[in-house]
Amino acid sequence: MFAGEKVRTLEDYFSQARELEQKEDFAGAERVYLQTAEAFPNQPEVLKRLAILFQTELKLSESIDAFWKVLKDNPQYPEVNFFLGLSYLGLNQFEKSIEFFNKELEANRIYSVRLISSRAQKSPRSSHE
Repeated sequence: MFAGEKVRTLEDYFSQARELEQKEDFAGAERVYLQTAEAFPNQPEVLKRLAILFQTELKLSESIDAFWKVLKDNPQYPEVNFFLGLSYLGLNQFEKSIEFFNKELEANRIYSVRLISSRAQKSPRSSHE
């Protein structure tokens, strides 16, 4: 590091990657996420975002590998089981996708509450109420 050079924070990396994703420069965003993973090796959010980017690029096997790396140390990390289920769904592995959707609901019960609440709000009300 040189004198006067700013230390990059995790949020700096995320901002740069998001900008590149918005410009649909997915290869550039991937490079930034890989740099971020080197600079912040114990941050599961980095691998989660990289895995979601792999999904966007339809690199489903790579996304599955990255999601599994997150789950190895953080089995209940928010949304990872859900996104892993999406990757398996994209590979037509329906049983596995359902398994991981259910794991997400079990690990993060707030989604179950939101889903039930959302459905209750959308259900048609009886005209007798």
